[in-house]
Amino acid sequence: MASHILKAPTIIRRKEVQARTGLSRSTIYARLKHNPKRPDDYDPTFPLPVSIGTRAVGWVEAEIDSWCVAQVEKSRGGSLSGGQTSERRPNICEVTGRREAGEQEQVHYPAGASPSVSRRIRGAK
Repeated sequence: MASHILKAPTIIRRKEVQARTGLSRSTIYARLKHNPKRPDDYDPTFPLPVSIGTRAVGWVEAEIDSWCVAQVEKSRGGSLSGGQTSERRPNICEVTGRREAGEQEQVHYPAGASPSVSRRIRGAK
């Protein structure tokens, strides 16, 4: 007989929620409660906190992660990859080859990128 082990949900605290979502403390709480003066701040899809003590709350990790994925999909029109094919999007500067002792790496800029943003890349091997 196979035993089923239920994994307990992981509760994360506010600072971790801030780090994962990129939202400030005030914005997190503004997402939770409707304010007539700032109606655009309220987000009914934002996960509700869970009481973990008399004066402590946390959020279910999986719910925060799901909300973040939903925000990316909403921002990019319905797909996590942004509707792109499997072709990789280039970074602002592509570094090629290894650096020899005392030699600077070659940097290639994609079309439309400004060479004025070039900086010496230090420590890359």
